[in-house]
Amino acid sequence: MQNVLIVKLSAIGDVIHALPVSHAVKETFPQAHVTWVIEPPAKPLLEMNPCIDEILTFHKKDFRSLGGFLKNFFPFRKEIQARHYDAVLDLQGLFKSAAIACLAKAPQKLGMCNMREGSGCISRPVVGAHAHGHIVERYLDVARAAGCRVQDVRFPLEVPVREKELVRQLFRQAGADFSRAYIVLVIGANWPNKRWPESHFANLVDCIYARNSIPILIGDGIVDEQRAARIEREAAIPPVNLVGKTNLKELTAIMANAQAVIGGDTGPVHLAAGLGVKTITQLDMTRKMQDSIEKKIQTLLDQTLGEGRAFARVSLELDFDDRLTDRQTFTPVVDDSGIVRSQQDISESYTGSSTNPGGPAGVQSNVPGYVEQESNANAAYEKKESTKNYEINEERQHVIASPGSIRRMTVAVLVNDDVTQPQQESILRTVSSAAGINQARGDTISVEPLPFSTEAAERRAAELQAEKDRQDRIFYMQVGAVLLIIALIVAAVLMYRRKKRLEREAAEEAQRLEEERLAEERAAAIAAGEVEEEDLSEEEQQQMNQKLALLALIDSKPEEVALLVKTWLTEEE
Repeated sequence: MQNVLIVKLSAIGDVIHALPVSHAVKETFPQAHVTWVIEPPAKPLLEMNPCIDEILTFHKKDFRSLGGFLKNFFPFRKEIQARHYDAVLDLQGLFKSAAIACLAKAPQKLGMCNMREGSGCISRPVVGAHAHGHIVERYLDVARAAGCRVQDVRFPLEVPVREKELVRQLFRQAGADFSRAYIVLVIGANWPNKRWPESHFANLVDCIYARNSIPILIGDGIVDEQRAARIEREAAIPPVNLVGKTNLKELTAIMANAQAVIGGDTGPVHLAAGLGVKTITQLDMTRKMQDSIEKKIQTLLDQTLGEGRAFARVSLELDFDDRLTDRQTFTPVVDDSGIVRSQQDISESYTGSSTNPGGPAGVQSNVPGYVEQESNANAAYEKKESTKNYEINEERQHVIASPGSIRRMTVAVLVNDDVTQPQQESILRTVSSAAGINQARGDTISVEPLPFSTEAAERRAAELQAEKDRQDRIFYMQVGAVLLIIALIVAAVLMYRRKKRLEREAAEEAQRLEEERLAEERAAAIAAGEVEEEDLSEEEQQQMNQKLALLALIDSKPEEVALLVKTWLTEEE
């Protein structure tokens, strides 16, 4: 291919996902001239793409009014039709991209598998091997349908040197060193459900500083500026705030040099991923942990009950707060082991005789019937006291709960109704242990028996068999077509050879008849005396003699001559 037109107008994240298509085209067709139609906000991305030869800008707002349409349509059409393209790749799949593809002159127009708004009527939707895969692979399926080889997925982006220097100056103005390790926090997103709370970002800022890195806030617009201000107030140490201070090229330079980029499902995060920088998103972390636990449980169920007899689904709620816990533990002294802080021992003893002093004062005289003890009675007395104070065993721990820990887990297991109750209880215990169910944090697990419907599996099997039969029919039809073509070619060759043989035989027969006619006329002329016999050449005279002899033989022995001719004909057959 010599000329290729790519139509991908917006948004920035989607344009980034489409960049590998341009690399695939250039890798397969190095001499091809690649033209890309883009809307103005994403144009700087293409200016950093070395695989793009020409950029055409589509200003959608200029076409919204009738006057604007009449003014801009014909110049834009002329710009589109300045080249005759070999292929048009509509990676947008909407009405506006279909209108552009319709203007372009190309024998081949291809689009994505999920084209909308009638765009599939202009460009052929490509349903490739990755129709249900990642968006990047779906874009590359279109390139594959156009004849491109896709060796690997590459995002062709080159950061200009000028932007790198501008970013260094921007960091110096903000009081940061561009050469130090830093982590970019993308605090904004178009959709509110993709925005992480400001308090979470503030905790993350403190955590980044604790790990000897610099947190950099980036974003755009008044909403992001307000969010950045709240993050600065709540963080113990304010981060470097670059919200609203960078353009797309400068942002690319910042991303390319970052340790990591943290944010939601938004364009700057996709940009960082395209640059090969480590990215972290809340959604990705949750999905990866959820899929990992679910796969582990499903493997266990398949190995235990067999495939198709049980299904597991896991739902996770992760805790992305960064918490510091101060824990103090006291260990009691066991078996008098420990550190003695103080000790006091008291010991008293007495042995011997004693003289009764007569008892307590007033007892003998005041208590009737009191019996006085004998004098000089034997007596013994002993008293011991011991007091020990030990140092208290004390343990202090500072526990940092990193973001991303499991706050709550829910596991649901569906089994076929032929699974017995003891088996269900065993599955409950086994799965709880394998998944790490913790009831203290509110985790739940359930095992429910249900009659599994086989209709879907049977329908899927029937579809697979039908597809196999269709492929077999196509194969046999292709083989039959090839054999038919070969047979027709052979028949044509044989008919041609037979025709040539018949033409040659007819020509020879006509020549022979003509010679006989001329010989007869000559002989008749000689017999009539119109031509002298000596006028004949030697060869002609010999032929004349043979003919006269043959005519004489026919006249004299017609039956024998007829038998002879019949024999000749039989031999020729």
